[in-house]
Amino acid sequence: MNSSILLIPSIRRKGGLGHLVRMMRLALSWKGKASIFLEPENPAHWTEEEVRSFFPAFSWDRFLEQNPELQRWDWVILDRRSTSFQEYQRLHFDAPTLGLDEGGEARLLCSFLVDTFPRIEKGQEPNVYEPCFVPMIDPDGMDTTGVSSSPGAIPKRGLLEQSPQYEIDFPGPCPEYVPGLSETGPLESSRRSGRNHPKRRPFLLAFGGEDPYRLSEGSFDTLVAGGMQPEDIDVLVGPARTDPFTRPCGELLTGEWEARKYFSRYRWVITSFGLTPYEAILEGAFPLLVNPTQYHERLSKMAGFYSLGVRRVSLKRVRFALQHPEVALPSWINRQRLEQLPQSMGRGSSFAEFLRSIRADIPPRCPLCGGRNHRSTFRFPDRTYFFCSGCKTEYRVYFGGQGKGYTAEYFFEEYRKQYGKTYLEDLPQIETQGKKRLDFLKKCIFESTRIKGFDTVKPSSAAPPSQNKSRGEILQGKRLLDVGCAFGPFLRVAQEEGMVPYGIDLSEEAIQYLREKVGIPAAVADIETFDPSITFGVASFDIVSLWYVVEHLPRAGLVLERIRRMLREGGWLIFSTPNGRGISSFRNPKSFREKSPIDHVTIWNVTQAKRVLRQYGFQVLAVRTPSHHPERFPSLVRTLIGTNGCKGIETLFHLGDTFEVYAQKIDHDSRCRASSDPRN
Repeated sequence: MNSSILLIPSIRRKGGLGHLVRMMRLALSWKGKASIFLEPENPAHWTEEEVRSFFPAFSWDRFLEQNPELQRWDWVILDRRSTSFQEYQRLHFDAPTLGLDEGGEARLLCSFLVDTFPRIEKGQEPNVYEPCFVPMIDPDGMDTTGVSSSPGAIPKRGLLEQSPQYEIDFPGPCPEYVPGLSETGPLESSRRSGRNHPKRRPFLLAFGGEDPYRLSEGSFDTLVAGGMQPEDIDVLVGPARTDPFTRPCGELLTGEWEARKYFSRYRWVITSFGLTPYEAILEGAFPLLVNPTQYHERLSKMAGFYSLGVRRVSLKRVRFALQHPEVALPSWINRQRLEQLPQSMGRGSSFAEFLRSIRADIPPRCPLCGGRNHRSTFRFPDRTYFFCSGCKTEYRVYFGGQGKGYTAEYFFEEYRKQYGKTYLEDLPQIETQGKKRLDFLKKCIFESTRIKGFDTVKPSSAAPPSQNKSRGEILQGKRLLDVGCAFGPFLRVAQEEGMVPYGIDLSEEAIQYLREKVGIPAAVADIETFDPSITFGVASFDIVSLWYVVEHLPRAGLVLERIRRMLREGGWLIFSTPNGRGISSFRNPKSFREKSPIDHVTIWNVTQAKRVLRQYGFQVLAVRTPSHHPERFPSLVRTLIGTNGCKGIETLFHLGDTFEVYAQKIDHDSRCRASSDPRN
């Protein structure tokens, strides 16, 4: 899919140029529209003119975007190292955001997180951790001869499989050519790239675009003092460095935005933690690290790289690395981490290919209130859960492709996998549950002002409970709309009660069954666009029900508004949904969300349901726990209070894994009072 992406790299002074280079590579390899946005007028950042001067060969006029707020983006990629809350609010441009190695406040805000570097700070795990994404090199744009072509594979065959240890006399002159080097490298770069360097140079010092700590000079001086010949040490000077390198070295190279092309000429690349050591491995060289700070030192060790020291080179560690080159290679280059991703997630061998395979199924906004003031709660490879600070609703954004289609397979094969029988085979049990729901609804209507433990509201004068009808007759003649009616078990029970039932569903098979075999008015319709006056010739309903439907709605707020307009004054909204604060979620919240069906967009709980429904003009009069599962309580609790005690706790504290809501539509004045009530 050729999506439009906006790339926002870090261009902080003294922050290196690796983030910028990664976004430049991604822009070039993207099969679609890719634009780079450089934040203007920030004295802590490089200016656009300076950035252009660093890499004059890059097609800046083609890729630079000056007004990103005027366009629609499928992804905004933040490769900024650390983004504050205020910066994120300014830069998300109302699009799904992907944070690359994000370490700031935006880590909790990004739609999707990819970590390519290890993290020292403890905090939320990313959706995906993949070191092979670091260089941001698309195999479609490079010669990958010698690299495994299987999707998601990281090349395994390299120098360590067949080359011996190398005996190098050090201190002393380093030979210009080490036998066996040109034949194999960490990733067999000479065969892969088609370049053949019969004599690799020994050392290249490459400390990024700026080298603010002048590690090039320090490393050079230490190597020469230890006996290395100056002409055997080449130096790569970054484009943002302000002063020249003046030591009498071998070859002095000028840094470019694709400086990695030099690395295949060398056996050892001495650098600091960042983009360069990963590139060196890809180009067949061994990376040795000299880090500017203890922070970078910890990162390099976590990533598995071999360090020569912090701001100074340890000759002892240099000698050991030359004699045991395997220590320079991190263990992850022999792994196939991408193979662990779900099949639907595009297990590609590059970040660009991976990004092309993921797409948010809903906008990055709360499905209920429409707000974007959220923070992530749990992340998985195919989805992210967020908590809305506005309406206190938890919802998920799914990235694994299209969601489920509500076809016959949904009610048969998938239903059987979950419940051990098909939906039609389960109809008698569902109808029994439907009778219990109607009995409870009759109680709510008849005794709404006397239900213990719940806030009450005076019934609307437009539709008061008839004082001349018994509880058993109170539903007769009432119009019912069942949203997501499936094969109609609740509609049939309602018809037996003397109600006038109507049903809508997305499944054509289910609606056909209802029309032909049950004879109940039903239509294939989406509640978001459904017009009852056109479909059924009905202007309004007394009751609208959604049994295990509300959690599927990508725009639940819009649906609640529409249902309120469809209901008569004093009408009832009744629904059931999984409980985000039930016993299963309470005991293991991460597992509960990981196992949640991908088509469940929102996670409800009783407190949040009451708050949200008041905002949309409903008063919750009762909550019912439809089933009890004492076996899901800890064994110690079951032993202490018994089965009945567990059931009592489920009911009293709303700990059932599902719950049912019985809410009445309130008039405009009541709705305004409810919205302004500080308790809500």
